[in-house]
Amino acid sequence: MCYNLYKQLSVFDRHEDLTVVCTDINTFNKLSQYKMDCQIEVYKPVLFKNVEETLQIYLSNTEYGSTSNLSPSYTMYQFLKHDAFYQMLLKHDHVCLIDSDMIIFEDFVDELFYWIDNQRKFKVIDTPAYLAFKYYLQIKIGVNLEQPESLYRWIGKKQLINGGLMYANNRCYSTLNHIQNYCKLFIPHFGQLNNIDENIVTEYFGRSVLHSMDNTFAITDHINLINNVGVKYTPEQVLKLKPMTFHPTFEADKIQFIKDCNQWFVE
Repeated sequence: MCYNLYKQLSVFDRHEDLTVVCTDINTFNKLSQYKMDCQIEVYKPVLFKNVEETLQIYLSNTEYGSTSNLSPSYTMYQFLKHDAFYQMLLKHDHVCLIDSDMIIFEDFVDELFYWIDNQRKFKVIDTPAYLAFKYYLQIKIGVNLEQPESLYRWIGKKQLINGGLMYANNRCYSTLNHIQNYCKLFIPHFGQLNNIDENIVTEYFGRSVLHSMDNTFAITDHINLINNVGVKYTPEQVLKLKPMTFHPTFEADKIQFIKDCNQWFVE
């Protein structure tokens, strides 16, 4: 899937802008065999430096090494990409975190930048737009950030931030500061099931004090369409709707879905 993402981006000459972060040296070695013309590196903890020993247990143990959502390491993998997100922002002005299972129909990067700047014109604020998220409807448990001893509570239907495509720029100090803050909330949840990171990030940015002071935006369906828990698109529907990108969440066979959208370029 990662190589196919690279191949999709190469259609628009965006492949050189890609940085692939591998969680272990074996993955790095396998991807390096493809001789991709982009940066490939092995993840090294920065925000999670103090729990590096715990990380290595999950990364080196084959029992924990599965990325299946039934694996106790699944959420740990979700956490690591936020650290990678943070580290990329230390090097670049603009970063778009993107999952490797994304379908790229068009060059969405300039459109994403333009759309965020255009949204800012309608805000009576001086600070720049610096974070954009894709929301999706989920029926999940929530995370109570105020009571860590009671981590989970039923919340029914809720719009959650999806971790599959997130945009940020570092023109505002708050960007790095907020990623640091919400990543601190991840540490008690290593090894838990499901996308707890999405619950935490949603709760963090949903607080009234943050919502009133921070310039964050929701990414439109035109740029990134995504399955909701109650609405799953077929390949035919996706092609008819013509989004710039699509994230095939809740799909059992994502490779087949990508093939049905005519976006599988790996021989």
